[in-house]
Amino acid sequence: MKRVKRIIGTLCILFPVFLFLICGVMLIGISDDGEDGDPVHASGLGLSDKVREYAAFVGDTAAEYNIHEYEKYLLAIMMVETGGEGNDPMQSLGNSGLTEEEKTPSESIKAAVAYFAMLLQKADTLGCDLDAVIQSYNYGAGYIDYISVRGKAHTFQLSCDFASSKCGGRKV
Repeated sequence: MKRVKRIIGTLCILFPVFLFLICGVMLIGISDDGEDGDPVHASGLGLSDKVREYAAFVGDTAAEYNIHEYEKYLLAIMMVETGGEGNDPMQSLGNSGLTEEEKTPSESIKAAVAYFAMLLQKADTLGCDLDAVIQSYNYGAGYIDYISVRGKAHTFQLSCDFASSKCGGRKV
């Protein structure tokens, strides 16, 4: 039983870190846009066909929030979250009060882009880096506050420490 609790506790801490690392690896692959500057056609972009179907809507929605240059990050997040599958491909409607039947991909994308734009603004105000924003997409905006008083730059260790603090130091 102790072994199971230890494994679950480790997963509680490492899952968000693993998600950040996956997102980071994907972003390395999409760091050079295609010739036309279109992030969807960038070399090395490992997006599913389903995520690619949403690319234009993600780009248009990002443009509405004046964060069009972050489209590739939003697409990478969608890829990591769901691969573009389901009614909530950005996993942004969890606390919306909507039933699964009421959720739609367009509402998911709108909510995700609005949230990401808010995180970017908060990070800019507090002087934190983009990696903190990306991690905050999953950890919540409180991670930016946490980073802002600990050097203003996301690190693996800070991510682990934050996750551990949210588990109350307990392995659950």
